[in-house]
Amino acid sequence: MAFEWVAGLFQGDNQQTRGLSGDNAQSVALDDANPYYNYRLRRHRAEGDIVQDPGLLWYTSPYVKRRTGLGTHVGVEVGDGTANYTDILLIISRDDFASASNEWQQNVIRTLQQEFENFCRRENFSRLHAHRPLGVRILEDGSPGMGGQNLNLTRGEFVTGLLPNLYTGPVRGSYPVIGVHVNLPGVWEGYHEVGRLHNDQVLFTLGNHWLDNFSHPSLEQAALYRLRQYPDGSFVHIVNPDLQDRYEVTSTDQGGASVLTLGTRDGVPLAYLVLAVIDPPAIRPAPRLARPGIQMPKPPVQPTPRSEARDNGVPSIAPPMLMDDEDVGSTGGAGDSSSSKLGGKTIIPDTPSERIFTFQERGALLQRVHFSAFMLGYDVYLGSRGELGTHVEDPAATFQVRKRSVALVAHIDGVMVGGRTVPAGLEVPIEGDVRIEVAGQQLEYRDLRHCKVDGWPYVGEIRRPASSTYMIWGEDYQVGRSRECRVVLPDEPRNENIHWKPSVGDGATIRARTGEIPKARFYTDSIMVASEHSTIDLRADLPRVVCTARHCYSYVRRNGEVMPLYPSESPHDPKQSELFPGDEVLIGNCLFHVGYSPADAQPAAPAPRSERTADDLAQFVPEPDIEALDHKDDSSVTKQATHPGAPPGMMEPYPGEEPVRPNVHTDSIHFDGSDDSTQPGYPSPGVGAETYDASEPASGSFDRADQAYIDGNSNGAWDGEDWSEEDRPVSTTFGEMNHAHDPPVEVPKPFPDVTANGLPPHQPETVEDDPTAHSTPATGTADGVVFTDDNAAKFELGRPMHLILAGWTVNGEVVCGNHDGANLVVPENRIVESQTFASTDYFRLRIRGHRGELTVLNANELLIDEDAPQLETYADPGSHVIDIIRRDERGESDFAVRLRVVEDSSLPDPRARFVALDFNDPLAAALVTRGLPTGTSRRLNLGGLEMDLLYDNDKVIVSGYVDGYRKGDGFYPFFVQKQGARFKTAPEDGTAFELMNGDRMVIGSCVYVLREE
Repeated sequence: MAFEWVAGLFQGDNQQTRGLSGDNAQSVALDDANPYYNYRLRRHRAEGDIVQDPGLLWYTSPYVKRRTGLGTHVGVEVGDGTANYTDILLIISRDDFASASNEWQQNVIRTLQQEFENFCRRENFSRLHAHRPLGVRILEDGSPGMGGQNLNLTRGEFVTGLLPNLYTGPVRGSYPVIGVHVNLPGVWEGYHEVGRLHNDQVLFTLGNHWLDNFSHPSLEQAALYRLRQYPDGSFVHIVNPDLQDRYEVTSTDQGGASVLTLGTRDGVPLAYLVLAVIDPPAIRPAPRLARPGIQMPKPPVQPTPRSEARDNGVPSIAPPMLMDDEDVGSTGGAGDSSSSKLGGKTIIPDTPSERIFTFQERGALLQRVHFSAFMLGYDVYLGSRGELGTHVEDPAATFQVRKRSVALVAHIDGVMVGGRTVPAGLEVPIEGDVRIEVAGQQLEYRDLRHCKVDGWPYVGEIRRPASSTYMIWGEDYQVGRSRECRVVLPDEPRNENIHWKPSVGDGATIRARTGEIPKARFYTDSIMVASEHSTIDLRADLPRVVCTARHCYSYVRRNGEVMPLYPSESPHDPKQSELFPGDEVLIGNCLFHVGYSPADAQPAAPAPRSERTADDLAQFVPEPDIEALDHKDDSSVTKQATHPGAPPGMMEPYPGEEPVRPNVHTDSIHFDGSDDSTQPGYPSPGVGAETYDASEPASGSFDRADQAYIDGNSNGAWDGEDWSEEDRPVSTTFGEMNHAHDPPVEVPKPFPDVTANGLPPHQPETVEDDPTAHSTPATGTADGVVFTDDNAAKFELGRPMHLILAGWTVNGEVVCGNHDGANLVVPENRIVESQTFASTDYFRLRIRGHRGELTVLNANELLIDEDAPQLETYADPGSHVIDIIRRDERGESDFAVRLRVVEDSSLPDPRARFVALDFNDPLAAALVTRGLPTGTSRRLNLGGLEMDLLYDNDKVIVSGYVDGYRKGDGFYPFFVQKQGARFKTAPEDGTAFELMNGDRMVIGSCVYVLREE
């Protein structure tokens, strides 16, 4: 029974991972870390014009082997033979949408409904509700209904989605059963009705995603809270299990109303919810037939609730179904005391009693070349749709792994590595952490060669959007290539991607000491992944991972430190490790993230007291107009009706029906309490800033690897290493600070030592110790405009080592301008002393994780995509190029400072995005560069923190920062990245540390890079 509700509430059971060879070009991912909506959408390309032939949306091709479309999507999601969705999503390209009329949309809906009915009859597949035909929601790619998200669909391409929470509105036989009322602390007063769960609706979600039934940015995550309804009328609710270590839902009884608090586990409330029971209509006309010869059953009529008063006269909490006392406990839930009393008008749904363990795949791993005696290396391909695999049709780029090195070869134009375009056919070595962009799809590559632990086989890590597998406490689960495993790792038995040594020849076998070995036994997955590689043991209070492979290691990465788990045949330990929320597990070619509810979590702040009773609340919900629904014509079921739970912009109302707007509800329920929660400060840094040893361990020999493989390696791969003491390298820690819960901080200025008066704000003259820093004094207007003197910039650029402001890390709302009151300051260029500037705000940028918007504030002083913009808002800042105009002494355009909003998850704040300044343009670099002289210490105020920097012809020594670094019980944000490794906090004891050419610092929100000239 446990897996039954897990499969229904989350995703399908026994879902295969992707690794290096299991990726699907049709799958669409929408979020890097939150996987709920990832891979529920599939991309298709029709072999024809979908506007002229809507049938191509069901099957894209008349040829079975080539066809995709909604028909194939439905076919692979048959599950137990009953749909877990009632409606489908269809997204078409802008070009096709522009060509499509309203009549075409109605024709599409009728066509897909008929095809779906034919599929149900042919495959003995059942809809959830016989009275409800398949609903269809049609959206234009990149439209407001998608929150501005652009999937870059071209003509003939479309996306289908099977989402359990998608509900296009009530039809004949539909009626609301739950009214969802929400109070968002600090956003609006009182409780507003934000949606309704209907009797034929599977799921209602609240989150910050455009696919949620109710969406608001303050809810922080997609599908954060979910209210599930089962066919028997019972309810269950849950917090997104991928986020259960960070969020929780608790309940209280206030004034007869059951109030739910959705908040973080460190005590910050995000929303208060009241679920109001809506009495079913007393009289309901007989429903019409869905089609000739089939009678639809009537929806179950719930009995009228009986009153049961407590001693204090306050009504008790109603159960999920209003039924007799003796029936309580059969509602599909736990049947606890909170659900066993009758008479109220609000409910607390059942919460699954089983503990949930989340095993979230976050990326693929590249291993070094094994069997180097007869293999030169292997290739991994990137497809044009972002898919990654050892076999990809028409690859756009190729990762070439040779020994312990990795290079990327572009096959099409437009491939970018680290922000630079790679010409087709050019081989580019991958060194350090870089972002790779192929055909609009972005992947993050992390270099793993610097790690030195026993048996370490990995050379690279490719981060990509997550997908999850869920497990229930009380059992152990196997992970491996075998189809008998709970977590099935990819097993693609093709080896065209392997490059053999010339001595091996083109034959079908390989000559070894013990005889001929078939080449077919050697493919990427079999070499690197065991059939039963590891086990996740959930039979104790703390979960454990156990390495069960005979010759393969597993690894646990915690706070940047890697711990090896030795193979079962190794004489060394450990072979198992306890797991904690936030740990990462490296198994075979897959990278997993661990999550589960902590046992010592503290509840969120209590909900404000209610001045209304549960009965008052229920009176706010009007009765549904069943007669109006029943007497609509047949075509009305295909309209995209607005209902209170719908995201704005996704549906159109029935004729004459006004949509419900959550923020203008007139019947709010007011509370006299107040939210006294406080924001915690920055935590103390946990990792110092040590220097890494990037030397490589020796690779394994052919004799050992070959012999182990031949001697019965039925479990799969050999790691290419033995376990002798002399070969065991020293363990190295590499830090990764997680600031997922840190509050946003005030954005400091990038170079406060260059302000209007020539000195840092509120800093003495001693901050700038170098007397030649400003050979021509910097002066400016009284309104605080920041500028760089042209003569001083020449002097700065002439020094041997440059400290450059590379951009800013942004989480929240900031304003970019040219003055010291802005959050992101782009200095002016003063050519002559008499030149004056006006204080200007260029744009406002708002970032919330992967969502954001850019609002133009001055259309005369910047360009968007090299064109003059209007005073408008852009929904996807990352898809645009921003140029800020710099003018000469005559006021004419001189040059532009280019900015891009990009993702760089190597930065300390995982929720932030990077506003990158193009300092490769020498004119722009002159505005944001400070030169370091040789052998002379220079004290600068960087990002609000003072420090000394000494360049000695080889390295830069940073010191003198500890006084500003310590902030009471915490520390000022100060992080350091060396040689492309992960960012770490600066030494908290103030110890001096060294930086080299290319190293970076994040101070406050400013990102600096060292560049030797």
